[in-house]
Amino acid sequence: MRASISLPSVAACLTDIAIFSGLTLPDRAAWQSLPRAVRLALVEAADTALAQPFPQISAGLYGLFCQTGDRATFEAAYFARRRMLNAMVIGEAVEGKGRFCAVIDRAITQICDEPGWQLPAHNSQSRGGKIAPQPDPKNPVVDLFAAETAALLAVAASLVDTQLSARIDAEIQTRVLTPYLTRQFWWTGQGGGRMNNWTVWCTQNILIAALSRPAFAGLRGQIAERAGFSLDAFLAEYGDDGACPEGVYYYKHAALCLFTALDLLNTVSAGSVAPVFASQKLRNIAEFLLLAHIDGDNYANFGDAAAKMAPPDPRVYRFAKAVGSADLAHFALRAGWASDPLDISLYDRVQALFTARETAKKPSPREGFAPSIGLFVARDPVFFIAATAGSNGNDHNHNDVGSVILYKNGAPVLIDLGVETYTAETFSTARYDIWTMQSSFHNLPEFGGVMQQAGVGFDARDVRSRFTPDEALLDMDIAGAYPPEARLVSYQRRVLLRRGRGVSITDHYDGELAPIMNLILAQKPKISAGQICVGDAQIILTGAGRIEVEEIEITDPRLAASWPGPVYRARLTFSGQSLRLEIT
Repeated sequence: MRASISLPSVAACLTDIAIFSGLTLPDRAAWQSLPRAVRLALVEAADTALAQPFPQISAGLYGLFCQTGDRATFEAAYFARRRMLNAMVIGEAVEGKGRFCAVIDRAITQICDEPGWQLPAHNSQSRGGKIAPQPDPKNPVVDLFAAETAALLAVAASLVDTQLSARIDAEIQTRVLTPYLTRQFWWTGQGGGRMNNWTVWCTQNILIAALSRPAFAGLRGQIAERAGFSLDAFLAEYGDDGACPEGVYYYKHAALCLFTALDLLNTVSAGSVAPVFASQKLRNIAEFLLLAHIDGDNYANFGDAAAKMAPPDPRVYRFAKAVGSADLAHFALRAGWASDPLDISLYDRVQALFTARETAKKPSPREGFAPSIGLFVARDPVFFIAATAGSNGNDHNHNDVGSVILYKNGAPVLIDLGVETYTAETFSTARYDIWTMQSSFHNLPEFGGVMQQAGVGFDARDVRSRFTPDEALLDMDIAGAYPPEARLVSYQRRVLLRRGRGVSITDHYDGELAPIMNLILAQKPKISAGQICVGDAQIILTGAGRIEVEEIEITDPRLAASWPGPVYRARLTFSGQSLRLEIT
């Protein structure tokens, strides 16, 4: 179903409303209304940034990605620059004494002097195209962070007294707005192809840049029309259930960026986007976070997602209020929201400072089946279980069709490892050489060493789910996720939560090759006859043969943020055609 944003009405209803009305430097009332402790902390953060040397970026640093595949070294310096500028701009807006202005101008100058604002990993003129080793200033690429840099500088110029307003406007025009309006980038939806988080992430930042600066008043109509088209294309690809196809980690880059973009258009067009906020589909998109949440900072992390995520930022609360979701609003409040310290969005940080709070109540826990991505979630007071019954053809895919995640009393038992730090290999043809992407490092079987295959068509089939007061059930056949080399006719998996009694996972296969079941465990298991104990969870095995356990040391910092100690892989042979795990 295509959710309409009514493009002509957005363009026709545009006003000259300033998106930072009341927050610009000459108007001190709003900044002084912040609690004193908050103001002191913001000025202290600005002083810390002021005392640090500004990170240097060179052609050699930019070229590391093409030379070695290293993304992290350049990106550390690139993002540190922008976070330092953020801190000093907010400190100056709070204090208003001009103490930070000279250093702010030097920082802005150095960012404007960068030959390209796009990341090295994104320095391509087409989707999946060849990565150039250096940026071409005459042919700028509008990627996620070129657009975000434009938004950052536009907001900075709106909030503080800078001598560089004209240069900022010129750089934004040349590097971002003119290419956006005159060229066809894949993420705009103009040329077809599948949309993803880039569509809304880039669009929101282009809107922020364009709507923050008076210099771009004449472009508002064109930009709003193109932005509306892109948002419509993005919404059209979302299922009515609102589940994020790229996994829960990308909720903040997909659902929340969608919200910001819609909110901006609504603000400057006399509320013309209000019907979209009233739609059930948009509410479902907002509430997906509730479905994927396990407990505390734990989430069902299929795909390129971490098992532990930062508390919801204030955008979640604002999105909840916009779509009328009391549960999501209370969830955001109870989680103790905070702006992500790694985020470079100055707009989001300012919005967070001026988002009013209310008293939090306990939200209702969510469960259900999201057919658009095949996500099954069930829970009772003791167990949380999630399973994926979708496709290996999604963006940010891992080969994990049929895999399960299980927590008992908030503690992980059967886990999804997540993804390592991104490198050149992560989004290349060698992606599935990375061990965390492979089905044998998920809670899945292999057949004579043959694992699942990536791509559209490698899917679960005959999927059926049921939820009653006594139980929650998922049935599926995952044989279709394996290539012909697995010589598999069918592989039936049944996941059953019997509320108050435990969980069972029952597998039955029909094939020529004997399977080996892989179980990825959060803690070192204790093995005894027909039983695996992980923490206070007991897994009673029926139909298992030999059990081998290997320890996996976690060395990657991104994985270690969720799994700081070693994890374990148990490998089980089958004694027959079926294997049953009873978990209590």
